[in-house]
Amino acid sequence: ICLSLCDPLLQDCPGQGACYGDSMSGPPGFCFTPDPKNGGMDGDACSFANACLPGLNCAEAATQEGCVTMEYGCCAPFCALDEMTCTGGEECLPFFMEVQPGFENLGICALPG
Repeated sequence: ICLSLCDPLLQDCPGQGACYGDSMSGPPGFCFTPDPKNGGMDGDACSFANACLPGLNCAEAATQEGCVTMEYGCCAPFCALDEMTCTGGEECLPFFMEVQPGFENLGICALPG
């Protein structure tokens, strides 16, 4: 499978594609067609990355405020670390465990700690 590479903050996929990331494998992001089974909005339950709408990524339930699900987690917005645009008790935290060149500003809204 050949997937287009992308930047989750820019959502620069061609056509109807959305850019999703994998915090474990590192950058860049990959373009997939969104397939939201449970709505795909911020806070909706998800089991895989493209279960969320563009600009969101499936994040582990324990990292998301109010996420109660039997699935993997809930959709959470990507954010820019220098803008801090998250709401509620969530903060814009680094998306990758280790700094990745070209993606130093990429974050995801999550609970601190």
